[in-house]
Amino acid sequence: MLSGLLVGVVVFGVLACPLMMWLGRRGIGPGCAIMGCKPRHSEETLESLRARQTELSRRLAALEADEAEQPATLGRV
Repeated sequence: MLSGLLVGVVVFGVLACPLMMWLGRRGIGPGCAIMGCKPRHSEETLESLRARQTELSRRLAALEADEAEQPATLGRV
């Protein structure tokens, strides 16, 4: 009897998290709110997206330039 109860508690615990996440995605239950997650509700405008794209392009170009400056030592031991 005790082992059956233990198995039931374990199964319930394992299924509770995915069930709550699934319900939260459908707007039925709290979902991730139980753990304190806050959804991102950002008002993104076209200008802010373009600014982010420009910044990411600049950072990518800087990373590629750094990579090109480093000598390729792979394969040489």
